[in-house]
Amino acid sequence: MSNTGPEVKEQRMEALAAGNEIRIKRAAAKRAWKGTDREVVIRSIAALVADPPEWAETWKLAGVLRAIPGWGPDSVANIFANLEIHPNVTLGKLKVLERLGVVEVLQPQFTNVNGWDGETTL
Repeated sequence: MSNTGPEVKEQRMEALAAGNEIRIKRAAAKRAWKGTDREVVIRSIAALVADPPEWAETWKLAGVLRAIPGWGPDSVANIFANLEIHPNVTLGKLKVLERLGVVEVLQPQFTNVNGWDGETTL
C-alpha cells in the first residue's frame, strides 16, 4: 500500500505552503530590522521573545538574537550561558523564566512583560 495518494499529496502541499508563509514572515521581520536603529530592533525583538506569534514559535532564539546589530555568535553564546538556556531553543519552547530573562537582558527597563512586575516570583 502506497502513502502517495491524493490526500497525502494535498497534505504535503499544505505543509509546504505553511512553511513558505513562515519563511516569508521571518524574512520580512529581518528586512524590517535591517538598517533600523539598534534600539528599535532590540525593542522589537524583546516584544517578539516576550510574546511570539505562531509564525515565530519555531524560530531559534539564537537566530533572532543575531539579528541585533553588533551581536554575533559570541554575544549570543554568553547570554545562553548566563541564563542557562540551551543554544538550540526555539521561541515557542522557552520557559517563562527563560523568556523573562532574555527580555530583561534585552531591555532592563521592561518591568511589566505579560503581567510580571519584576518582583513576584513565578
